[in-house]
Amino acid sequence: MNLILTDKPLSEALQTGKHQYVDVTKEKINPCMGCFGCWTKTPGKCVIRDSAVKIYPLIAQAENVLYISRIVYGSYDVPMKTMFERAIPVQQAFIRIHNNETHHVQRSVTPKKAVIIAYGAKD
Repeated sequence: MNLILTDKPLSEALQTGKHQYVDVTKEKINPCMGCFGCWTKTPGKCVIRDSAVKIYPLIAQAENVLYISRIVYGSYDVPMKTMFERAIPVQQAFIRIHNNETHHVQRSVTPKKAVIIAYGAKD
């Protein structure tokens, strides 16, 4: 599956049956509480019940992910950053070394290619 995760409305031409399309600005995604309940109380599932619980499984299952986000003050804009933080349930609390880097152990996650398109203000 190909997933387009964006904080910018896109042309309907990109919203074809070939891609799963999610505009995070149209979803109700609350900020992560930092409680780590997704690791301890309900492993693999966020304790906050909102739109994020249907989106992070799509990220985990996708073979290709295209992230499109505005950059504000050197970081992703709030809607995309909030979604990234809420996707923590796809990882486990455990750390492993991979190619001399530390990584969280993933749950059932499809290996993927990801592309990030970042854009700035219009003016």
